[in-house]
Amino acid sequence: MAHFPKLVKVNDKYRFIDLNGVMSDEFNDASRYSEGFAPVQINKDGDYFYRDIFGDLSRSGYFCAFSYCEGYGIVKLYQTGKFYFVDVDGNLSQDCYDYVSFYNEGFVRVQNKLSIFYRDLLGNVSKSKTYLGNCINEYYYGRITLQELLKEKKLPYDEKLKSFILRNEKHKLRQKFFIKDVENCNDEDVRGQIENRLKRVLKLLRHYEENAFKMECHHSRLNKEKYSSVNVNHIMQIANEQREGDNKTQEHEQIGVSYKICQREEQSEEEKALFSAFERMMNKE
Repeated sequence: MAHFPKLVKVNDKYRFIDLNGVMSDEFNDASRYSEGFAPVQINKDGDYFYRDIFGDLSRSGYFCAFSYCEGYGIVKLYQTGKFYFVDVDGNLSQDCYDYVSFYNEGFVRVQNKLSIFYRDLLGNVSKSKTYLGNCINEYYYGRITLQELLKEKKLPYDEKLKSFILRNEKHKLRQKFFIKDVENCNDEDVRGQIENRLKRVLKLLRHYEENAFKMECHHSRLNKEKYSSVNVNHIMQIANEQREGDNKTQEHEQIGVSYKICQREEQSEEEKALFSAFERMMNKE
């Protein structure tokens, strides 16, 4: 586990001291390190930045910034006046909110106007906590392995899940070996361990991706067969109903004719005489 620089306050200014006793530059405001990052403000009324374990500041400045929790920092932008999330690679979220809380057990409560939602570690937003979010939280805290997450939990596989896993695994390696760049590590022994770990992760992801693709093709084939079967059955059903309908129509016509004949036969003698006279008159015309 990495030992982060210690925060001290000297003459109303904040500084960090590393394990070698080296003291950093002064900051007007700062918070303790959390998950490898510390929010700092260089000058009064200036922007807030994130300082990493090597003393480097984030590229972007923010109106205000809060400590990282479960892989995300919280920032507020001047332009919109809303809160955003920043991941461990410095990527700013697309979604923004009026109010947010800190992540806790894989979820954070967010609010826009009067609507309150839950945001999981993948960035999915829903009205309540989800099974997917709980599984990702268990993996993040090491309660289940990556293999258990991918093979046993049966999660929907997409680029969002893949990106989160790779980002999380690399961040763990950076903190474990106290290095800035996982891909270009100079230490031969450390680089070997990193490469082995990433190879296992990529192998699992590739295997899961192939299985997910096979399952998708399988379900697609089943749905196609079911759809074709339903179409055939539906057509047969319509044909049978139409045939039965034609038979019923013929029966109704026969019944109607018989009824008219019966009505004609049941006429009184006076009605028959009037009807005959009317027919003779029409024939003369």
